[in-house]
This record gives sequence, structure tokens and C-alpha cells, in this order.
Amino acid sequence: DELEVGGEGEGDVGDALYFRLLHLFLASAADRKLLAIPRINEVDFRARCFSTHEPISIGFTCSVCLSTFKKKPKRPICPTCGAKHPIKVKSVKNSA
Repeated sequence: DELEVGGEGEGDVGDALYFRLLHLFLASAADRKLLAIPRINEVDFRARCFSTHEPISIGFTCSVCLSTFKKKPKRPICPTCGAKHPIKVKSVKNSA
């Protein structure tokens, strides 16, 4: 019997992941030390600006598609999904 990996129409990514994991876990303990396994020392969980792709801590977010931007878009239209965001102007009444 043959082992079939993935189904029709699936990309090479699933196959590559399968074979990578297969080789890592079937290797002996001595051989695993020789394999180049990528290590992640630090993960940056900050959002990235959809325009500049820079990591941002504070920015503007579209309420429809949740795209984040470093600077407020010039027009009240989301550059990603095209949602129109009306500009709300708060009027201050002078009670003099």
C-alpha cells in the first residue's frame, strides 16, 4: 500500500511540510543535532501597517476589514476594502 499525501488540487506546501516533519521526527536523536532546525528567539506581536508594512504600536483600524494603518488615511475611505467611514464632527455649543 502506498501512503498518499494530500488530495487533488493541494499545493506543494502541504507536501513539503509533511516531508519536513517526517524527516525531523524519524531522524535519530544523534542525527537531529546535525539538522538545521530554525529557532525563533523573539516574536514581534505588533500589528503591521497595510501601507508601509512597518510594525506599529498605535494606529488607525478600519472597522470593516480590520486593516491597520500607521497614519490616518487622507480620505474617509479604507484603502484596503473601500468602506466609507463618515467623518463625525462634534459641535461644541457655547452656553454664554
